[in-house]
Amino acid sequence: MPDDPVEREIPDAPISVGEADVECVSTTENNPIWSAKRDDLASSLYTEWLGRVLNWIVGILNI
Repeated sequence: MPDDPVEREIPDAPISVGEADVECVSTTENNPIWSAKRDDLASSLYTEWLGRVLNWIVGILNI
């Protein structure tokens, strides 16, 4: 076996989800690992929504 790393062509992403494309984050042997690119706005809106829901649940439990 040669010690030199072999450059492999990364296959196309398995899916494309609307405007949230996927990117290859790492490659092991022949298995690329795909991850959705995070949209900062969507992430912050989700965090805000989650915080409001948790506050609502805590408010109900404290009654």
